[in-house]
Amino acid sequence: MPFVSPRTGLSWLKTVEFDGAARYVKHSIAGGDLTWTAGGRLGFIQDLTFRGNFTRSIRAPAITEIFNPTSQAFDFGADPCDQRYVNSGPNPANRRANCIAGGVADPDNFVSNYTDFTIPVSVSGNNGLRNEKANSWTAGAILQPRFIPGFSVSADWVSIHLKDAIVSLSGDDILNACYDATSFPSSFCSLVTRDATGQITFLQEGYYNAASYKMEGLQVNAAYRHRFPIGTFGFNLNYFYRDKLENRVGVGDVTHLAGNIGYPHHAGTASISYDNKGFNALLEMQYVGKGRFNVDEAENARNIRGVSDWEVFNGTIGYDISKQFGLKLIVDNIFNRKPPAPFTGSYNAVNTYFSGVVGRFMRVQASVRF
Repeated sequence: MPFVSPRTGLSWLKTVEFDGAARYVKHSIAGGDLTWTAGGRLGFIQDLTFRGNFTRSIRAPAITEIFNPTSQAFDFGADPCDQRYVNSGPNPANRRANCIAGGVADPDNFVSNYTDFTIPVSVSGNNGLRNEKANSWTAGAILQPRFIPGFSVSADWVSIHLKDAIVSLSGDDILNACYDATSFPSSFCSLVTRDATGQITFLQEGYYNAASYKMEGLQVNAAYRHRFPIGTFGFNLNYFYRDKLENRVGVGDVTHLAGNIGYPHHAGTASISYDNKGFNALLEMQYVGKGRFNVDEAENARNIRGVSDWEVFNGTIGYDISKQFGLKLIVDNIFNRKPPAPFTGSYNAVNTYFSGVVGRFMRVQASVRF
């Protein structure tokens, strides 16, 4: 809904726009929820426009998360009531008190079978799941100066808070959520069975609305494209600063992810393109900032805490032989850059440095238009 546009604007106000949408969703198991969004644009001069948006979104549980059949398994991990872990956690005194109340009379001398061996567990879906809910907002501006035709730059701050997140809880997640709770027993404690000696005899693992996530960051985009006598040149820059990324299961300790491998504070891509009479070329650089193995670890936990920043170059050269037929040579990782050492081979590391794992990769692409 445009209230003020450049055509009808005032001398001091060029743009006022509002947009919004709403939808009610009824899920036969997870229940009903309203999802909506509202935003707007405000411009005092034609070259610069401010914008913002707030969105309430949901995600209904997936079929597998609800109906996954119960299966038997065996698991092991870190029992928070074990003498090796009772003094850890967000509040060790609270953990100790909860362990005693939960049937472990002497945590300082208790050795858990769950830590040293394996115990039976069940893994199943959960038909009591609710919709995930997220509140997100953005605020930013876009600059399109009239004296530089074809150029634009935008910057937006993004904030997302997800609650009631559906997660598949492991035994450790359940135990920490139970014994680190400020109010004992929490609902997670019903998933833990201990015998008269305090040993865990059974755990009910599976899907629960048990997590929350928070993310905040800055997204910057810049683009310029202009036709010169020798051809058309283009430049694109995308940069993302990840200020915060954290998750929490139940009332357990907050896990900070921003700065870890796979979630660097700084990341971006930049590219230069050229087009002229059917010939086209593009050179792209992908940048990944330095990452740690675990930002929550103590400074002296490892001799090497992570990896350095890393970049990789990709290129494309193509020619349109006619309006219907074109050829391209695409080269990923032109300089055959290897992943930064020490490379762990974990999922996050492989996913982040995939081009380095594969190495230089070339392919020829032909396209036909009908």
